[in-house]
Amino acid sequence: MSPDIQKFFESYRDAFNALDSEEIARLYFVPSGIVTNEGYSHWESYACIQDNMESLCNKYRENGYLEASFETLALMEQSAKFVVADLKWNIKLKEDATWSFRTAYNLIKTREAWQVLLVTAYEE
Repeated sequence: MSPDIQKFFESYRDAFNALDSEEIARLYFVPSGIVTNEGYSHWESYACIQDNMESLCNKYRENGYLEASFETLALMEQSAKFVVADLKWNIKLKEDATWSFRTAYNLIKTREAWQVLLVTAYEE
């Protein structure tokens, strides 16, 4: 994994560890989306992304979220501007509980930085 992609995912993890929905949302391209077992959700504005991340952070808080770590399972650099990464997330919860799941990310490099274009959440 290139240093800038590693740095991107470390900042993504750090934003979640702070449960900072605004910082998480800034890491997403507008528009972007997510695929889950329930289907596809399209976020056409920053406000949609931020609302989703606020809801997710609140859910994590309610469930005793402490911190996340990740390991890269696969990485496909498609060009200088596009990358697909498959990560395994390990979430520490209160009372020594853990939760693991996998997520694939389609990233796009903008003039400003790498951003998430599409998330595929699975094994949750």
